Formats: sequence, C-alpha cells, structure tokens
Amino acid sequence: MSATFRTIADELVAALAGATFSQSISPSLTRLADRSLPDLATLSIAVVRQSVTLLPGDRAGAMANYRLNVVIEKKIDRQATEATAIDPLEDLAEEILDFIQGTALTTVDAPIACEHDPIYDPDALRERHTFASVISPTYALLRTQP
Repeated sequence: MSATFRTIADELVAALAGATFSQSISPSLTRLADRSLPDLATLSIAVVRQSVTLLPGDRAGAMANYRLNVVIEKKIDRQATEATAIDPLEDLAEEILDFIQGTALTTVDAPIACEHDPIYDPDALRERHTFASVISPTYALLRTQP
C-alpha cells in the first residue's frame, strides 16, 4: 500500500512541477510540512501523504481512497498589505486547487474530492506572519485481490 501511495504522491509532485501558475513553484514530497521560518522566506509547496481509507469491495478487490495534503506556506512581510502579500497567495492556492481537481495522474484519475481547508490559517498569519493553506485531494483506486 505504501508503494502505491508514494507513487501517487510522486505523480502529483511531478504534475504540479510541470504546470504553469501565476507564481513559480517547486513542489516537494515530504513527510512533515514543518519548515522553519527562515526557510519560508521563499514559497514552499509540500506534498504530504495523509491517509488511506479502504472501502469494502467484491471478489475483484476493494476501493482505496488515498488522501494527500498540499501545504502552501510563505512568510510574509509584517508591513505588507493584504492586497500585496496575502491576496496573491490565496489566488495561487485557488489555481493549484483548480489544477489538481481537473488533473488525472498516471496511476489514478482526477481526485474524487478536493478540500481546501484552511484557505489560510489565521493563527499562522497572526503569530508567525506566515501564509499557510492546505489543499487535500482524495484519489480512488481499485486494489485487486491477490
């Protein structure tokens, strides 16, 4: 199961890296999206494997839902206005959401669900002056019985 999950995550990273957005991104696959504040001076896009849900199946196999998190983070200037610092990052997050929702990967079709929560984390913004947004696509794949 882990190899399949890694493959899906790797394919999502590659798809994001090959896409064109309003801002340049360099997504990476990671186990933890907990970069230090100095590292967040540049835009960070981290893909993290979140969970697998196995659903009852039949003799052919069972459905597996693979949920990932795409974490978008960037430290913002304390003096910047919402329009110059936060709005472009919210727009980028929406572009990434739309891209993920409409993109099939090699191993799986486009996601069966795509959640964007939080659109931005007000606590991270207030306490760390960091924009943080999470997009969580869920991919479904039939797992055949051996």
